[in-house]
Amino acid sequence: MSTNLPANVEILQVPITRTKFRVRLLPEHDIIDQLEKLAIAYQLDIGFAEFRMIGAVNEVNYQVSEIEKDSAEKKGIVNEKREAELLWCAGTIAWDSKNPSVPKVHGHIIFADNSDPKHIAFGGHLNKGTKIWITAEIIIDVLSGEKLFREDNPDVGGANLWKPFGIYPPLRKK
Repeated sequence: MSTNLPANVEILQVPITRTKFRVRLLPEHDIIDQLEKLAIAYQLDIGFAEFRMIGAVNEVNYQVSEIEKDSAEKKGIVNEKREAELLWCAGTIAWDSKNPSVPKVHGHIIFADNSDPKHIAFGGHLNKGTKIWITAEIIIDVLSGEKLFREDNPDVGGANLWKPFGIYPPLRKK
């Protein structure tokens, strides 16, 4: 197992098992950047993984799916400096089909607004730029040691989808 973990990723226990990691991110860490660094450090062990987390952020960057099918323009991107409770984030870590050494993190995130007296929940697709305010606690479960890949699919507006490379049977059109 690789132990070349970047100094700016704090692992509470490395790993809990060969297939489970418990990770704590520190203030100002970008969530996606840190998950990518962890995947690179352990790429011999993380072929495909899922993650879930809770915590608190001071910069939110997310996107709701408002992509025009005939346009490359992405709408619904929110990037704001604001303190928010990270109620839940779940996603996957796979690999770029064009560059298999590059991890691809895909997550959905829900926040609660700390400045709103009702703490209204909001969120969408996790984007780079979502930064930790106090901490984030993450559990990562490795589902496969064999790499699973993502590639852009123009039929669904450029969303990243799994490319199984023979791991799963291809979908058949009826």
